Parts: sequence; structure tokens; C-alpha cells
Amino acid sequence: MDQVTAHLDRGWDLVIKGDVERAVIAAEKALEIDRNSAEALNLMGYIHAARGDAEEALEHYQKAIESDESYFDAILNAAEVLISPLGDYEQAILYCEEALDLALNPEEEAEVLLLWAEALIYTKEPDRARSLLARIDIEHIESAIHQFLYGKALYTLRSFDEAERSFERAIELNPELSDAYYHLGLSRRESDPDRWDVSLMLKTRELDLSQPMSPRTPSPEELEDACLEAIRRLPLRLRRMYRRARITVSDHPEIEDILSGLDPRTPVGFVWYRFPNLLLVREITVFVRNMDRICYSNQDMIEEIAFHLVDEARSRLTPQPQTPTVRSSDAQEILPR
Repeated sequence: MDQVTAHLDRGWDLVIKGDVERAVIAAEKALEIDRNSAEALNLMGYIHAARGDAEEALEHYQKAIESDESYFDAILNAAEVLISPLGDYEQAILYCEEALDLALNPEEEAEVLLLWAEALIYTKEPDRARSLLARIDIEHIESAIHQFLYGKALYTLRSFDEAERSFERAIELNPELSDAYYHLGLSRRESDPDRWDVSLMLKTRELDLSQPMSPRTPSPEELEDACLEAIRRLPLRLRRMYRRARITVSDHPEIEDILSGLDPRTPVGFVWYRFPNLLLVREITVFVRNMDRICYSNQDMIEEIAFHLVDEARSRLTPQPQTPTVRSSDAQEILPR
């Protein structure tokens, strides 16, 4: 094994374990030996993505592609970060087209088609997305993450029965894949509002708690400040509902809350005062792990909290069916390529 390969192997091992700072050192050592190493540039891009620095990640992926135009992993990684969080779907699709020409086996083809379909869903082209999904021989795909992503695409396209089958298959292949349990629960509820399977939500919570925090995890102080800023930005009528609220920060929702119908991945929870002619929020709880999963910056946190503040207020002001309110996150497992 040469020195570059040794540093790369160590870097990937460290970043997967969540030790990003030492992973950076390993990647830098590889680049000191060969500054044009596509593999080292791809690793550095992955590390920046794990840190939440999407622009820097994309820059390194593009450098890796410049060094090796046929580097499948870097092309697909670039497409992924362009889709989320950067939201440049057209450029992501161009990378997917390139990657499909380079795919060497059905699993790689499936990986490209799933990412491409995701971009088309964001650009509101469901028919084209379905046509790409139809090209995947999903019955013969033995990857849990690919089965999950296939199901998630179908879930977004509101094909719930098909989505459930893929989520169930993903769980068979990897019983530790929390995203599959979570989305299976969401899909069952969408197909039948009375079919809220709390056992799937409790399993999601259990598996989520077994995962390490990301390197970009916000501090309690940062989350509290983001919540205060989100309240400040609300229209006056809504802001009044939260003016006396106590802001707390918790690692995750408690079991009792989930048994009561709370989404285990909600970023924000609420406790209300109810008076004859007045509604006021007594407490706002921001959940660290759930914010960490979906937010890449302070601005993301403010916008996410504001969304839930508005959604919660409107749901209280407008009569709703007595079923748990769930907002599905776009959480994805990050896997090395």
C-alpha cells in the first residue's frame, strides 16, 4: 500500500466515525504527496459536506472531476450536494447524465437514476421521475439504502403501497436503517390516517439515538438564539402567541411524547396555555438531534423553526383532524463513495 492510499483509508475511516478534524489531516497529507489526487480531493469534498460546508464540498468534487473526468464517485457526490442543500437541480441533472454513462453495474445505475429522479421531483417533473424509477430493476437490488431511496421517491410521488414494499425490503436488508422505519410509518399513515404505527416511531427514535452527532451540531445557545430570531420575524399576530413562551433545548423527544403522537423527528415541540378566548404558548422545545439532521447553517435553523412556529399557530387557529401532524424531513444517510 502506497502512502497516499494509506492516508485515504485512514481519512475515510475517521470521517465515517465522525472524527472530521483528524480526517481533514489525513486528506491533507494525501494531497501533500499528490495535490492532483482525485481520490483525495473527493475525500476532502466529502469531509466538507459532513461539516455542512456545501460550497467548499462542491469545489473539491469539481477539482476531483477535473483531475479525473471519469471519476464516477466524485461526479455523483457533486450531483448530490447540488440537489441538497444547494438546490441547483439543473446542474445536478447534467452530472447525473454524465454519471449514468460511467456506471459499471446495475447498482451504480440505480444510484444515478435515484438521484436523477430526486432532482426531477424537486423541479416538479413527476412523470419524468417515474420513468427513471421504472428503469430500475428494484426486485434485484440488494442494497438497503437504494431500496430506501427508491421507496422515498415513490412516497414523494404519493405511490404509498409501492413505497411501503421498498421500505419493508430496506429493513429486511438492514434492520438498523432508521430512515426506513420512519418513512414506513409516514407512508402507512398517508395511505390510511388511522394507521399510525407508534412502534415504528419508537424504533426510529431508538436508532436515531444510537447515531453520533454530526460535526456541525449546533450548541444549545445557538438554537435558543435561532428560536428567538425566528419569533422576532413572525407577523405581529403570530408573534403575540409566543411572547411569553419559555424556550428550552433538548437532545430529542421523550418516549411519552411519541406515545402521545409527536413525530420523533420534529425539530420543535410546543406546550400551550388555553384560555376561554386566548391561546398562548407556554414552552417551545428545540430538539438538537433533529435540527442537526436537516439544518446546515444558522439561517437554515431560523427558517426551519419559523416554519414550525407558523405551522403550529395555524393548526391551533384552524380546526384539524385528531391525528398526529408530521412533517417529513429530507434526511438521508450519508454513505461514502
